[in-house]
Formats: sequence, C-alpha cells, structure tokens
Amino acid sequence: MGARSAEQPGAVPSRPSVVSYSAPPIVTTSSSPVPTVSGPAERVDESPAPVPVEPVVTTEPAAPVEPVEPAAPVAAVRGTGPDAVAAVVPLVLADRSSSAAEQARFAASAGELFGEALATVNAALATWPSLRQGGTAGIKADYVAVCLYLGRGPLAGTELNRAVRAGDGAELTGLLPCLVSGIRRLPVHRRAVLRQGRLGSAEHEAAPGVVLTEPGFLSASMDLDVTVPGADLDVLIWPATARRTSELVVNRPVGEAVFAAAGRFKALAVRTAEGEEDPEREGPAAPRVAALFRELAPGELPTTTDLDEQDLAVLAKLDRVLARRQRAPLRLVDDPEAAARLTSSLVRWQHAGADRTAVGA
Repeated sequence: MGARSAEQPGAVPSRPSVVSYSAPPIVTTSSSPVPTVSGPAERVDESPAPVPVEPVVTTEPAAPVEPVEPAAPVAAVRGTGPDAVAAVVPLVLADRSSSAAEQARFAASAGELFGEALATVNAALATWPSLRQGGTAGIKADYVAVCLYLGRGPLAGTELNRAVRAGDGAELTGLLPCLVSGIRRLPVHRRAVLRQGRLGSAEHEAAPGVVLTEPGFLSASMDLDVTVPGADLDVLIWPATARRTSELVVNRPVGEAVFAAAGRFKALAVRTAEGEEDPEREGPAAPRVAALFRELAPGELPTTTDLDEQDLAVLAKLDRVLARRQRAPLRLVDDPEAAARLTSSLVRWQHAGADRTAVGA
C-alpha cells in the first residue's frame, strides 16, 4: 500500500501525512504467529443490540489536509538492527463520521476490492436491518472499509496498522475516515475479549496501573475458547469502545471485536495458573500466564498507578472469566491475518502529570 514499515531503520518522515492532530501515541513493532488448524467458532456474546451512533461535531476538514510539521514529540521505534532507531509520528485519527467526499475517494481508490466487499455488506444489511442504525448516508462505504480491514491484502488490518504507526497515510486518506466511521456504526460489545502474545512482551511486563495503547485499530476475540499457535500469554480485556463485527461478516475463523483507534488499556494484574497441567487433557490448553486489562473510556486519564474501585471490580470479573477459560477445551485459529490481528504487541506509556513519555518496548 506504499506504507513505510515501522521496522525500517533510518526512515524519518519529517513531514508525515496526517488525518488529524492531537498528541500522538508512541509506536513499537508487532509480531505474528504461524497458524495451524481450526475448528468451528462459538459466540460468547449472544445478542447485545446495536446502538445508534450520533455524528460527532468536529472542526476537522473532511478533505485531506496539507502535511504540517508536528507540534508533538516524535516517537522512537526500534528498527531491524541491534541499535537502529527511526523517528516517526503515528497518525492520529479523528473520531467522527466520514464525509461524502471521503466515501467517494475511498470507493474510487479501492477499485475491485470495494465491489467485492460491497456484496458482503449488502447481504449483512438485508439480514440485520439494525445495522442501519446511526443513519444511512455513506453506510455502505463505511462498512466496506470494515470488511477490508478484516480481510487480506494491502488494506487489511496488519498492513493498515503498520501504515498508521509509521505515520504514512498518503494512500489511506479515504479509507481511514470510513473505517473509523464504520466501526462507530457497529453494535457495542460489552463483555470480556481475548488477545494473546508472548512472555516478555509489553503486555506481560506492564505493572498494575501502567497504560498501554495502540495507535491504530485493535482486534480481539469475542470467542474465549480460541488460541493461536506459539502464544504463551493470554491477554484478557474488559472493553469500553469495542464493537462487534459478527453481524457484518459471517463464517469467520473467530468472532472479532474491534476497538476504536488509539485505544488505551490499563494493566490490572498478571496471573499465573497454579498446580500442574492435566496430563490427560485433550487438545490445546490455555497459556498458564495471563495479563488482565481494562480499556480506559474516551477522555479518561489516570493520574496515579494505583488501582481504583472500578479497576478492582473489573479485575474480579476478569479473574472469573480466566478461571472458566483455563478449564474449557480450546481450538486453534488457522487464519494468518486473524492470528496477526489478535497478537500484535501494544505500546507502553508512562504518564507523568500532563506529559506522556515513551518507554521502550
């Protein structure tokens, strides 16, 4: 898609393409496991009703803005060499409805991919009329963007998030606003979701109270009975902005929920299973280590690393979810794109008053 990789050493975009500006998050690299075989998916969240989304009033221009020098600090990203570091500014995406001009630009740039995904959208709208809540203007273009994010190729989640993290939005100025808008149209998911990773990752090492973030869009599994090959860490999150995709796209390897761009996640605890593994257990087992998080609500900014009453209440819920998961039979996810979306590492933030300082991940 023409996006500069965040792993490329020495790539320093002095004038990044932007969609809108606020204080940008700090970026790191991500990793993807190699998939194997899978079984049929089960849905954990049954039928929360879609909620209408009111348009957000914004002063951001609908058309692409001219690149400007960023006022916020740049982010240090670890490169491919042992000491390589590249300075980049991640894109910061306005949380608003897409404009007619952006929808038309996206449809023209996506070409045949748009038409292929449109068939999926039309079928979903016929099956689930509730997906039309929140207004019908541009609804198909917005939902096509979500379908492409959940698919394969240059507009899929992994490559798209690399571009967002690298601050390269030159070829995404139509797609990104439609994707933001399409996610906002989807029904809210209000139950725990699952991601996975590796021991030693930012998720595993985050002490209680530390906040992690994803500059782009974060996917998680609504199905709690899945695992990906090579994962030795569960990441359970209690969501605030997650949206269901199961009504829009069917017959997926895993039922995905998608968090809004630049989501922030407060570390609550790391749990390690007690006792020995059951030698007679059939099929894959859940990792014995789990990191538990609460997504912060939009505008919420912790001023301390202590866990508050809301954190402790969520922690108790996630402990119960984890106990059920560790007893349940699991199935492997074999879709490469889905596995990559479910395991990309988050970014660590350290809050010091109003300033935000990057901590190497």
